[in-house]
Amino acid sequence: MVGRESESQRVKESVNDHCSRVREISMPRRDGASGMTLIEVLLAVFILGIVVTGLLQALSQCSSSFAISRRMQDLQGVFDLAEIAHPILWDDDPVEDLTVADDASIADGFTFRRECEEDEDEDGLYLVTSTVTRDGGGWGSTLVVCRYIYYAETRKK
Repeated sequence: MVGRESESQRVKESVNDHCSRVREISMPRRDGASGMTLIEVLLAVFILGIVVTGLLQALSQCSSSFAISRRMQDLQGVFDLAEIAHPILWDDDPVEDLTVADDASIADGFTFRRECEEDEDEDGLYLVTSTVTRDGGGWGSTLVVCRYIYYAETRKK
């Protein structure tokens, strides 16, 4: 029996030794240290960089859209002031009475112009094109409003 006990003891030690080797290969020992490896930190920083880049790009596009919207709002305000200063009224000839040469006195940095031309049919329709331009150009620097007016024949006489 002694031989059997020593043999079974030897088998147990062999199995335990083999299991400890498998554990060492599959799970490296950290000796109780907690934390992340360098590769885990680099991967987290890379992912965070991609997310931040996407957010900054979205913020930039939003800011650009807001600036263009603000410019268009300014142009609309100047257009309204110009329509008050130069109302669409005429006495004899709509083309001559409604045309306004470049007027920069409405607001600083803006120019207003109105052109009027008779429709090709000569049926009393006139195309009135009003333009407000911001000095400096760029996106959102021009507002053009086109409309037709009717000059009745009874009004022409």
